[in-house]
Amino acid sequence: MKIGRSLFPLILPLHLIAQTSGVLDPTFGGTGFVISNGDVVLEHSHSILLQQDGRIVAIGTAVPNSNDIGVARFLPDGQPDPSFGGSGAVAVDIENTEFAYGSALQADGKILIAAMTHLDTTYKAVLLRLQSNGALDPSFGIGGIHELYFPGGAAYFYDCTVQPDGYIVACGMVGNEMLLHRVDPSGTADPAFGIMGTVRAQYNGLPTTAESVALQPNGQIVVCGAPGVVARFDPDGTQDLLGFGTNGWADLPGDVTPHHFADVILQPDGRILVAGGPSLLPPDTLLVIRSMTDGTPDTSFGSDGSVALPILDGSTSMALALRADGRIITLGTVLDQGTSRMMLSRLGSDGVLDTAFGQSGTTTLTLAMPPPHHEIGSDVLVTQNGDILGTAAHFSADNGFLVARFSDPYQAENVPSASRPGEFHVFPNPVADLVTIERRDGPCDQLRVTLVDATGREVMSKQGSHLRAMTIDLAGLPQGAYVLRIGTDEGRSAQLMIKE
Repeated sequence: MKIGRSLFPLILPLHLIAQTSGVLDPTFGGTGFVISNGDVVLEHSHSILLQQDGRIVAIGTAVPNSNDIGVARFLPDGQPDPSFGGSGAVAVDIENTEFAYGSALQADGKILIAAMTHLDTTYKAVLLRLQSNGALDPSFGIGGIHELYFPGGAAYFYDCTVQPDGYIVACGMVGNEMLLHRVDPSGTADPAFGIMGTVRAQYNGLPTTAESVALQPNGQIVVCGAPGVVARFDPDGTQDLLGFGTNGWADLPGDVTPHHFADVILQPDGRILVAGGPSLLPPDTLLVIRSMTDGTPDTSFGSDGSVALPILDGSTSMALALRADGRIITLGTVLDQGTSRMMLSRLGSDGVLDTAFGQSGTTTLTLAMPPPHHEIGSDVLVTQNGDILGTAAHFSADNGFLVARFSDPYQAENVPSASRPGEFHVFPNPVADLVTIERRDGPCDQLRVTLVDATGREVMSKQGSHLRAMTIDLAGLPQGAYVLRIGTDEGRSAQLMIKE
Protein backbone atom coordinates (compact mmCIF):
# COMPACT_ATOMS: atom_id res chain seq x y z
CA MET A 1 0.00 0.00 0.00
CA LYS A 2 0.95 3.46 -0.51
CA ILE A 3 2.40 6.19 0.17
CA GLY A 4 -0.05 0.56 4.79
CA ARG A 5 -2.95 2.58 5.23
CA SER A 6 -5.04 0.50 7.39
CA LEU A 7 -8.23 0.07 5.46
CA PHE A 8 -11.07 -1.06 7.66
CA PRO A 9 -13.15 -3.04 5.23
CA LEU A 10 -16.67 -1.73 5.79
CA ILE A 11 -18.74 1.43 5.83
CA LEU A 12 -21.68 0.94 8.15
CA PRO A 13 -24.58 3.09 9.37
CA LEU A 14 -23.49 2.78 12.99
CA HIS A 15 -22.76 5.67 15.30
CA LEU A 16 -19.42 4.90 16.92
CA ILE A 17 -18.30 8.01 18.76
CA ALA A 18 -14.71 8.51 19.84
CA GLN A 19 -14.10 9.17 23.52
CA THR A 20 -11.24 11.61 22.98
CA SER A 21 -10.56 12.30 19.33
CA GLY A 22 -7.56 13.81 17.64
CA VAL A 23 -5.17 14.35 20.56
CA LEU A 24 -1.71 12.86 20.90
CA ASP A 25 -1.57 9.61 22.87
CA PRO A 26 1.06 10.10 25.63
CA THR A 27 1.43 6.33 26.10
CA PHE A 28 3.24 6.33 22.75
CA GLY A 29 6.83 7.48 23.19
CA GLY A 30 5.91 9.47 26.31
CA THR A 31 4.70 12.43 24.24
CA GLY A 32 2.54 10.86 21.55
CA PHE A 33 5.29 10.89 18.94
CA VAL A 34 8.77 9.50 18.33
CA ILE A 35 11.59 10.62 16.05
CA SER A 36 14.09 8.02 14.89
CA ASN A 37 17.61 8.71 16.09
CA GLY A 38 19.91 5.71 16.14
CA ASP A 39 22.82 4.12 14.34
CA VAL A 40 21.03 4.50 10.99
CA VAL A 41 20.43 8.13 10.02
CA LEU A 42 16.89 8.33 8.63
CA GLU A 43 14.87 11.02 6.90
CA HIS A 44 12.03 11.39 4.38
CA SER A 45 9.61 8.83 5.84
CA HIS A 46 7.13 7.95 3.09
CA SER A 47 5.10 4.95 4.27
CA ILE A 48 3.88 3.26 7.44
CA LEU A 49 2.73 -0.30 8.20
CA LEU A 50 1.19 -1.93 11.25
CA GLN A 51 2.11 -5.53 12.00
CA GLN A 52 -0.32 -8.01 13.52
CA ASP A 53 1.59 -7.91 16.82
CA GLY A 54 1.27 -4.11 17.06
CA ARG A 55 4.79 -3.24 15.95
CA ILE A 56 5.06 -0.31 13.56
CA VAL A 57 7.22 -0.13 10.44
CA ALA A 58 8.18 3.16 8.78
CA ILE A 59 9.84 3.23 5.35
CA GLY A 60 11.75 6.02 3.66
CA THR A 61 15.28 7.23 3.07
CA ALA A 62 18.50 6.60 5.00
CA VAL A 63 21.54 8.82 4.61
CA PRO A 64 24.60 7.09 6.09
CA ASN A 65 26.66 8.02 3.01
CA SER A 66 24.27 8.79 0.17
CA ASN A 67 20.54 8.23 -0.16
CA ASP A 68 19.69 4.62 0.66
CA ILE A 69 16.45 2.88 1.52
CA GLY A 70 15.75 3.22 5.24
CA VAL A 71 13.37 1.14 7.34
CA ALA A 72 12.67 1.56 11.05
CA ARG A 73 10.54 -0.59 13.32
CA PHE A 74 9.02 0.49 16.61
CA LEU A 75 7.48 -1.45 19.45
CA PRO A 76 3.81 -0.72 20.23
CA ASP A 77 4.89 1.85 22.85
CA GLY A 78 7.06 3.72 20.33
CA GLN A 79 10.45 2.43 21.43
CA PRO A 80 12.90 1.19 18.76
CA ASP A 81 12.62 -2.55 18.16
CA PRO A 82 16.10 -4.04 18.84
CA SER A 83 15.14 -7.27 17.04
CA PHE A 84 15.01 -5.33 13.77
CA GLY A 85 18.47 -4.73 12.34
CA GLY A 86 20.00 -4.81 15.82
CA SER A 87 19.06 -1.22 16.64
CA GLY A 88 15.56 -0.83 15.27
CA ALA A 89 16.52 0.35 11.79
CA VAL A 90 18.23 -0.84 8.61
CA ALA A 91 19.64 0.83 5.51
CA VAL A 92 19.67 -0.90 2.12
CA ASP A 93 22.22 0.25 -0.47
CA ILE A 94 21.64 -1.16 -3.97
CA GLU A 95 23.70 1.01 -6.29
CA ASN A 96 24.39 4.70 -5.74
CA THR A 97 21.14 6.47 -4.84
CA GLU A 98 17.86 4.91 -3.75
CA PHE A 99 14.48 6.27 -2.73
CA ALA A 100 11.65 4.27 -1.16
CA TYR A 101 8.06 5.38 -1.63
CA GLY A 102 5.40 2.76 -0.84
CA SER A 103 5.19 -0.51 1.04
CA ALA A 104 3.03 -3.51 1.83
CA LEU A 105 3.00 -6.21 4.47
CA GLN A 106 2.71 -9.88 3.60
CA ALA A 107 0.67 -12.26 5.74
CA ASP A 108 3.91 -13.90 6.96
CA GLY A 109 5.23 -10.56 8.23
CA LYS A 110 7.70 -9.92 5.42
CA ILE A 111 7.95 -6.32 4.26
CA LEU A 112 7.65 -5.25 0.62
CA ILE A 113 9.05 -1.90 -0.51
CA ALA A 114 8.38 -0.02 -3.75
CA ALA A 115 11.36 2.10 -4.70
CA MET A 116 13.80 3.29 -7.35
CA THR A 117 17.56 3.15 -7.72
CA HIS A 118 19.77 5.54 -9.64
CA LEU A 119 23.30 5.07 -10.97
CA ASP A 120 24.74 7.65 -13.36
CA THR A 121 21.93 8.15 -15.92
CA THR A 122 20.12 4.86 -15.24
CA TYR A 123 16.91 4.86 -13.19
CA LYS A 124 15.43 1.47 -12.28
CA ALA A 125 12.17 0.58 -10.59
CA VAL A 126 12.84 -1.87 -7.76
CA LEU A 127 10.85 -4.06 -5.40
CA LEU A 128 12.52 -5.25 -2.21
CA ARG A 129 11.43 -7.80 0.33
CA LEU A 130 12.75 -7.81 3.88
CA GLN A 131 12.48 -10.60 6.39
CA SER A 132 10.93 -9.90 9.76
CA ASN A 133 14.39 -9.15 11.22
CA GLY A 134 15.12 -6.47 8.62
CA ALA A 135 17.46 -8.51 6.41
CA LEU A 136 16.88 -8.79 2.67
CA ASP A 137 14.96 -11.96 1.81
CA PRO A 138 17.19 -14.12 -0.45
CA SER A 139 14.15 -16.09 -1.67
CA PHE A 140 12.83 -12.99 -3.47
CA GLY A 141 14.23 -11.85 -6.81
CA ILE A 142 18.01 -11.71 -6.72
CA GLY A 143 19.19 -11.36 -3.15
CA GLY A 144 15.88 -9.87 -2.04
CA ILE A 145 15.57 -7.38 -4.91
CA HIS A 146 13.55 -7.36 -8.15
CA GLU A 147 14.68 -4.72 -10.66
CA LEU A 148 12.86 -3.39 -13.71
CA TYR A 149 14.86 -1.44 -16.28
CA PHE A 150 13.74 0.27 -19.49
CA PRO A 151 16.50 1.50 -21.81
CA GLY A 152 16.07 5.20 -22.45
CA GLY A 153 13.35 5.71 -19.85
CA ALA A 154 13.57 6.39 -16.11
CA ALA A 155 11.42 3.95 -14.11
CA TYR A 156 10.03 4.24 -10.57
CA PHE A 157 7.80 2.15 -8.32
CA TYR A 158 5.67 4.34 -6.05
CA ASP A 159 3.43 1.76 -4.39
CA CYS A 160 2.73 -1.95 -4.11
CA THR A 161 0.13 -4.34 -2.76
CA VAL A 162 -0.26 -8.09 -2.27
CA GLN A 163 -2.96 -10.19 -3.91
CA PRO A 164 -4.67 -12.97 -1.94
CA ASP A 165 -2.65 -15.53 -3.93
CA GLY A 166 0.62 -13.90 -2.88
CA TYR A 167 1.34 -12.22 -6.21
CA ILE A 168 2.54 -8.62 -5.88
CA VAL A 169 1.32 -5.66 -7.92
CA ALA A 170 3.49 -2.54 -8.09
CA CYS A 171 2.70 0.76 -9.76
CA GLY A 172 4.73 3.79 -10.77
CA MET A 173 5.96 5.39 -13.96
CA VAL A 174 8.34 4.86 -16.85
CA GLY A 175 9.21 7.78 -19.07
CA ASN A 176 5.92 9.66 -19.51
CA GLU A 177 3.70 6.64 -18.94
CA MET A 178 1.90 4.99 -16.05
CA LEU A 179 3.54 1.70 -15.07
CA LEU A 180 2.00 -1.44 -13.56
CA HIS A 181 4.04 -4.55 -12.88
CA ARG A 182 3.22 -7.91 -11.30
CA VAL A 183 5.56 -10.52 -9.87
CA ASP A 184 4.93 -13.92 -8.32
CA PRO A 185 5.76 -14.62 -4.65
CA SER A 186 9.37 -15.43 -5.59
CA GLY A 187 9.89 -12.03 -7.23
CA THR A 188 9.72 -13.25 -10.85
CA ALA A 189 7.77 -11.21 -13.40
CA ASP A 190 4.35 -12.71 -14.12
CA PRO A 191 4.06 -13.40 -17.89
CA ALA A 192 0.25 -13.62 -17.57
CA PHE A 193 0.07 -9.92 -16.71
CA GLY A 194 0.32 -7.45 -19.58
CA ILE A 195 3.47 -8.02 -21.61
CA MET A 196 5.87 -10.14 -19.58
CA GLY A 197 4.50 -8.75 -16.34
CA THR A 198 4.32 -5.10 -17.35
CA VAL A 199 1.55 -2.68 -18.37
CA ARG A 200 2.07 0.88 -19.60
CA ALA A 201 -0.71 3.44 -20.10
CA GLN A 202 -0.98 7.14 -20.85
CA TYR A 203 -3.83 9.59 -20.39
CA ASN A 204 -4.60 11.86 -23.36
CA GLY A 205 -0.94 12.02 -24.37
CA LEU A 206 0.02 13.69 -21.07
CA PRO A 207 2.79 12.60 -18.67
CA THR A 208 0.99 10.00 -16.53
CA THR A 209 1.96 8.35 -13.25
CA ALA A 210 0.45 5.74 -10.92
CA GLU A 211 1.20 6.77 -7.34
CA SER A 212 -1.10 4.45 -5.38
CA VAL A 213 -2.70 1.07 -6.01
CA ALA A 214 -5.64 -0.85 -4.51
CA LEU A 215 -7.16 -4.25 -5.26
CA GLN A 216 -10.84 -4.97 -5.68
CA PRO A 217 -12.22 -8.32 -4.39
CA ASN A 218 -12.69 -9.51 -8.00
CA GLY A 219 -9.00 -8.97 -8.75
CA GLN A 220 -9.36 -5.72 -10.66
CA ILE A 221 -6.67 -3.14 -9.99
CA VAL A 222 -7.38 0.54 -9.29
CA VAL A 223 -4.59 3.12 -9.47
CA CYS A 224 -4.40 6.89 -9.16
CA GLY A 225 -1.76 9.48 -9.97
CA ALA A 226 -0.97 12.40 -12.24
CA PRO A 227 -2.45 14.29 -14.02
CA GLY A 228 -5.31 13.76 -11.57
CA VAL A 229 -6.23 10.36 -12.98
CA VAL A 230 -7.90 7.22 -11.64
CA ALA A 231 -7.76 4.08 -13.79
CA ARG A 232 -8.89 0.48 -13.50
CA PHE A 233 -7.33 -2.64 -14.98
CA ASP A 234 -8.55 -6.22 -15.21
CA PRO A 235 -6.59 -9.00 -13.44
CA ASP A 236 -4.63 -9.73 -16.64
CA GLY A 237 -3.52 -6.10 -16.93
CA THR A 238 -5.99 -5.06 -19.63
CA GLN A 239 -7.44 -1.61 -18.99
CA ASP A 240 -11.17 -1.75 -18.20
CA LEU A 241 -12.25 0.34 -21.18
CA LEU A 242 -15.97 -0.44 -21.07
CA GLY A 243 -16.73 -0.86 -17.37
CA PHE A 244 -14.92 2.10 -15.81
CA GLY A 245 -15.35 5.80 -16.50
CA THR A 246 -14.48 6.83 -20.04
CA ASN A 247 -12.17 4.37 -21.77
CA GLY A 248 -10.90 3.07 -18.44
CA TRP A 249 -10.30 6.49 -16.82
CA ALA A 250 -12.61 7.78 -14.07
CA ASP A 251 -14.87 10.73 -14.77
CA LEU A 252 -14.11 13.41 -12.18
CA PRO A 253 -16.56 16.06 -10.93
CA GLY A 254 -16.91 18.77 -13.55
CA ASP A 255 -15.43 21.64 -11.51
CA VAL A 256 -12.42 19.71 -10.23
CA THR A 257 -9.08 19.74 -12.03
CA PRO A 258 -6.51 18.16 -9.71
CA HIS A 259 -2.79 18.18 -10.36
CA HIS A 260 -2.32 14.69 -9.01
CA PHE A 261 -3.81 12.06 -6.74
CA ALA A 262 -1.43 10.63 -4.15
CA ASP A 263 -3.59 7.95 -2.54
CA VAL A 264 -6.48 5.62 -3.34
CA ILE A 265 -8.49 3.35 -1.05
CA LEU A 266 -11.56 1.25 -1.67
CA GLN A 267 -14.66 1.16 0.47
CA PRO A 268 -16.17 -2.28 1.01
CA ASP A 269 -19.16 -1.30 -1.11
CA GLY A 270 -16.75 -0.75 -4.00
CA ARG A 271 -16.76 3.03 -4.02
CA ILE A 272 -13.36 4.62 -4.59
CA LEU A 273 -11.77 7.37 -2.49
CA VAL A 274 -8.80 9.37 -3.74
CA ALA A 275 -6.89 12.30 -2.26
CA GLY A 276 -4.39 14.71 -3.71
CA GLY A 277 -3.49 18.24 -4.58
CA PRO A 278 -5.36 20.63 -6.87
CA SER A 279 -4.19 22.65 -9.84
CA LEU A 280 -6.96 25.20 -10.42
CA LEU A 281 -8.21 25.26 -6.84
CA PRO A 282 -6.46 27.54 -4.32
CA PRO A 283 -3.14 26.16 -3.05
CA ASP A 284 -4.52 26.01 0.51
CA THR A 285 -6.95 23.20 -0.29
CA LEU A 286 -7.23 19.54 0.61
CA LEU A 287 -8.98 17.59 -2.12
CA VAL A 288 -10.85 14.30 -1.57
CA ILE A 289 -12.98 12.70 -4.30
CA ARG A 290 -15.26 9.67 -4.21
CA SER A 291 -16.31 7.70 -7.27
CA MET A 292 -18.86 4.97 -7.77
CA THR A 293 -17.67 1.49 -8.72
CA ASP A 294 -18.00 2.36 -12.42
CA GLY A 295 -15.79 5.45 -12.11
CA THR A 296 -18.57 8.05 -12.18
CA PRO A 297 -18.69 10.74 -9.46
CA ASP A 298 -20.56 9.84 -6.27
CA THR A 299 -22.89 12.81 -5.93
CA SER A 300 -23.79 11.85 -2.34
CA PHE A 301 -20.26 12.78 -1.27
CA GLY A 302 -19.50 16.44 -0.65
CA SER A 303 -20.33 18.61 -3.63
CA ASP A 304 -21.07 16.35 -6.61
CA GLY A 305 -18.46 13.84 -5.47
CA SER A 306 -15.66 16.08 -4.23
CA VAL A 307 -14.63 17.78 -1.00
CA ALA A 308 -12.27 20.75 -0.95
CA LEU A 309 -11.08 21.65 2.53
CA PRO A 310 -9.50 25.11 2.92
CA ILE A 311 -7.28 24.87 5.99
CA LEU A 312 -4.01 26.84 5.99
CA ASP A 313 -1.52 28.06 3.41
CA GLY A 314 0.22 25.23 1.63
CA SER A 315 -2.15 22.41 2.60
CA THR A 316 -1.87 19.19 0.63
CA SER A 317 -3.71 15.91 1.12
CA MET A 318 -1.35 12.98 0.80
CA ALA A 319 -2.91 9.93 2.43
CA LEU A 320 -6.25 8.41 3.39
CA ALA A 321 -7.48 5.84 5.90
CA LEU A 322 -10.94 4.47 6.55
CA ARG A 323 -12.42 3.92 9.99
CA ALA A 324 -14.78 1.10 10.89
CA ASP A 325 -17.67 3.55 11.27
CA GLY A 326 -17.20 4.90 7.76
CA ARG A 327 -15.45 8.11 8.77
CA ILE A 328 -12.49 9.11 6.61
CA ILE A 329 -9.08 10.23 7.87
CA THR A 330 -6.88 12.44 5.69
CA LEU A 331 -3.25 13.25 6.38
CA GLY A 332 -1.20 15.98 4.82
CA THR A 333 0.91 19.03 5.55
CA VAL A 334 0.09 22.63 6.37
CA LEU A 335 2.42 25.60 6.18
CA ASP A 336 1.76 27.64 9.30
CA GLN A 337 3.77 30.85 9.68
CA GLY A 338 6.72 29.39 7.81
CA THR A 339 6.66 26.01 9.58
CA SER A 340 5.44 22.83 7.88
CA ARG A 341 3.29 20.69 10.15
CA MET A 342 1.61 17.31 9.80
CA MET A 343 -2.15 17.68 9.82
CA LEU A 344 -5.05 15.22 10.17
CA SER A 345 -8.67 15.77 9.23
CA ARG A 346 -11.72 13.58 9.77
CA LEU A 347 -14.67 13.51 7.41
CA GLY A 348 -18.03 11.89 7.82
CA SER A 349 -19.00 9.23 5.30
CA ASP A 350 -20.85 11.98 3.42
CA GLY A 351 -17.70 14.09 3.11
CA VAL A 352 -18.66 16.68 5.72
CA LEU A 353 -15.86 17.75 8.06
CA ASP A 354 -16.42 16.05 11.44
CA THR A 355 -16.23 18.85 14.01
CA ALA A 356 -16.06 16.34 16.91
CA PHE A 357 -12.50 15.58 15.84
CA GLY A 358 -9.63 17.79 17.02
CA GLN A 359 -10.45 21.45 16.51
CA SER A 360 -13.44 21.74 14.19
CA GLY A 361 -12.49 18.57 12.33
CA THR A 362 -8.71 18.88 12.11
CA THR A 363 -5.70 18.43 14.33
CA THR A 364 -2.18 19.66 13.70
CA LEU A 365 1.00 18.21 15.16
CA THR A 366 2.85 20.93 17.05
CA LEU A 367 6.21 19.88 18.49
CA ALA A 368 7.58 21.43 21.66
CA MET A 369 10.99 22.25 20.21
CA PRO A 370 12.64 25.46 19.06
CA PRO A 371 12.41 26.37 15.36
CA PRO A 372 13.37 25.81 12.69
CA HIS A 373 11.83 22.39 12.22
CA HIS A 374 9.41 20.97 9.66
CA GLU A 375 7.21 17.86 9.53
CA ILE A 376 6.04 16.78 6.08
CA GLY A 377 3.13 14.34 6.47
CA SER A 378 3.18 11.30 4.19
CA ASP A 379 1.11 8.32 5.35
CA VAL A 380 -1.60 7.32 7.81
CA LEU A 381 -3.38 4.23 9.11
CA VAL A 382 -6.04 3.31 11.64
CA THR A 383 -5.25 0.85 14.43
CA GLN A 384 -7.44 -1.93 15.77
CA ASN A 385 -9.14 0.27 18.37
CA GLY A 386 -9.53 3.27 16.06
CA ASP A 387 -6.43 5.24 17.03
CA ILE A 388 -4.51 6.92 14.22
CA LEU A 389 -0.85 6.42 13.32
CA GLY A 390 0.73 9.02 11.06
CA THR A 391 4.24 9.35 9.74
CA ALA A 392 6.15 12.36 8.48
CA ALA A 393 9.59 13.44 7.40
CA HIS A 394 11.08 15.47 10.25
CA PHE A 395 13.63 18.16 9.38
CA SER A 396 15.60 19.97 12.07
CA ALA A 397 19.14 19.91 13.40
CA ASP A 398 18.55 16.15 13.68
CA ASN A 399 16.46 14.80 10.82
CA GLY A 400 14.53 11.57 11.18
CA PHE A 401 11.38 9.54 10.68
CA LEU A 402 8.54 10.90 12.77
CA VAL A 403 5.71 8.61 13.88
CA ALA A 404 2.80 9.98 15.92
CA ARG A 405 -0.20 8.28 17.48
CA PHE A 406 -3.46 10.16 17.96
CA SER A 407 -6.24 8.94 20.20
CA ASP A 408 -9.47 8.23 18.34
CA PRO A 409 -10.94 5.07 19.93
CA TYR A 410 -14.25 3.46 19.13
CA GLN A 411 -16.85 3.36 21.88
CA ALA A 412 -18.19 -0.17 22.11
CA GLU A 413 -21.36 0.66 24.03
CA ASN A 414 -22.68 2.57 21.03
CA VAL A 415 -22.74 -0.55 18.85
CA PRO A 416 -26.22 -2.10 18.70
CA SER A 417 -26.38 -5.52 20.34
CA ALA A 418 -27.91 -6.86 17.16
CA SER A 419 -28.15 -5.47 13.65
CA ARG A 420 -29.17 -6.84 10.32
CA PRO A 421 -26.73 -6.83 7.38
CA GLY A 422 -29.02 -8.05 4.66
CA GLU A 423 -30.75 -11.21 5.91
CA PHE A 424 -28.39 -12.08 8.80
CA HIS A 425 -28.53 -11.48 12.53
CA VAL A 426 -25.22 -11.25 14.44
CA PHE A 427 -25.31 -11.52 18.24
CA PRO A 428 -24.14 -10.63 20.79
CA ASN A 429 -22.40 -7.49 19.61
CA PRO A 430 -20.16 -6.42 21.34
CA VAL A 431 -18.94 -9.98 21.94
CA ALA A 432 -16.73 -11.46 24.66
CA ASP A 433 -16.32 -15.09 23.59
CA LEU A 434 -18.96 -16.67 21.33
CA VAL A 435 -20.65 -14.89 18.44
CA THR A 436 -23.54 -16.36 16.46
CA ILE A 437 -24.44 -15.58 12.85
CA GLU A 438 -28.03 -16.53 12.08
CA ARG A 439 -29.85 -16.47 8.74
CA ARG A 440 -33.34 -15.11 9.30
CA ASP A 441 -34.92 -16.89 6.33
CA GLY A 442 -33.77 -20.41 7.19
CA PRO A 443 -30.84 -22.61 6.13
CA CYS A 444 -28.71 -21.85 3.08
CA ASP A 445 -26.76 -24.29 0.91
CA GLN A 446 -23.36 -22.74 1.62
CA LEU A 447 -22.40 -20.33 4.40
CA ARG A 448 -18.95 -18.79 4.73
CA VAL A 449 -17.94 -16.32 7.42
CA THR A 450 -14.64 -14.44 7.30
CA LEU A 451 -13.34 -12.19 10.07
CA VAL A 452 -11.20 -9.22 9.03
CA ASP A 453 -9.26 -6.95 11.39
CA ALA A 454 -8.72 -3.20 11.23
CA THR A 455 -5.63 -3.57 9.03
CA GLY A 456 -7.66 -5.36 6.37
CA ARG A 457 -6.14 -8.77 7.12
CA GLU A 458 -8.18 -11.95 7.34
CA VAL A 459 -7.75 -13.40 10.83
CA MET A 460 -10.31 -16.22 10.83
CA SER A 461 -12.72 -18.01 8.51
CA LYS A 462 -15.33 -20.74 8.86
CA GLN A 463 -17.72 -22.36 6.42
CA GLY A 464 -20.47 -24.96 6.37
CA SER A 465 -23.32 -26.44 4.36
CA HIS A 466 -27.09 -26.43 4.94
CA LEU A 467 -26.83 -24.18 7.99
CA ARG A 468 -29.16 -21.60 9.45
CA ALA A 469 -26.77 -20.47 12.20
CA MET A 470 -23.05 -20.62 12.87
CA THR A 471 -21.31 -19.96 16.20
CA ILE A 472 -17.65 -18.93 16.33
CA ASP A 473 -15.40 -18.94 19.39
CA LEU A 474 -13.50 -15.63 19.61
CA ALA A 475 -12.09 -16.05 23.12
CA GLY A 476 -8.49 -15.71 21.96
CA LEU A 477 -9.10 -12.73 19.70
CA PRO A 478 -7.58 -9.36 20.72
CA GLN A 479 -9.98 -6.58 21.67
CA GLY A 480 -10.95 -4.14 18.97
CA ALA A 481 -13.17 -3.57 15.95
CA TYR A 482 -13.58 -6.24 13.27
CA VAL A 483 -15.77 -6.96 10.27
CA LEU A 484 -17.64 -10.21 9.69
CA ARG A 485 -17.95 -10.88 5.97
CA ILE A 486 -20.85 -13.25 5.39
CA GLY A 487 -21.20 -15.05 2.08
CA THR A 488 -23.81 -17.40 0.64
CA ASP A 489 -24.70 -18.66 -2.82
CA GLU A 490 -27.07 -15.70 -3.08
CA GLY A 491 -24.57 -12.94 -2.33
CA ARG A 492 -22.53 -11.28 0.39
CA SER A 493 -23.10 -8.96 3.31
CA ALA A 494 -21.00 -7.66 6.17
CA GLN A 495 -21.31 -6.64 9.81
CA LEU A 496 -19.19 -4.54 12.11
CA MET A 497 -18.33 -6.38 15.33
CA ILE A 498 -16.65 -5.16 18.50
CA LYS A 499 -14.58 -7.67 20.49
CA GLU A 500 -14.46 -6.86 24.21
